[in-house]
Amino acid sequence: MKPKPAPTRPCPTCEGKGTTPIPDPLQQVLSILKLHGADGMTASEVWANSSDKIGITAVNNRLEALRELELVERLRDGKAWRYKLT
Repeated sequence: MKPKPAPTRPCPTCEGKGTTPIPDPLQQVLSILKLHGADGMTASEVWANSSDKIGITAVNNRLEALRELELVERLRDGKAWRYKLT
C-alpha cells in the first residue's frame, strides 16, 4: 500500500500556481483533528491531545493558519471556537 501524500498548500512564491507541503506542526494539528475531532475541537482540547510541549497560544496560531488555508472551519461554541476539518 502506497503512503498517502502529505497535504499541500498554495505556494506563496509563485502566487498560488504551485503547491508546497504543509509544515510538520500544522500536520500534527491536522492529525489530532482527524483522530479526535469528528464533532470539532476547541484549541484547549487540541492542546490536551498534543504530545508537543507547546503553549495554548501556539495551538491557536496553528488552528488559525489551517483555517486560512481552508483546511478547517471555525464554529462558535459558547465563548470558545470549535475547529472542524472541512
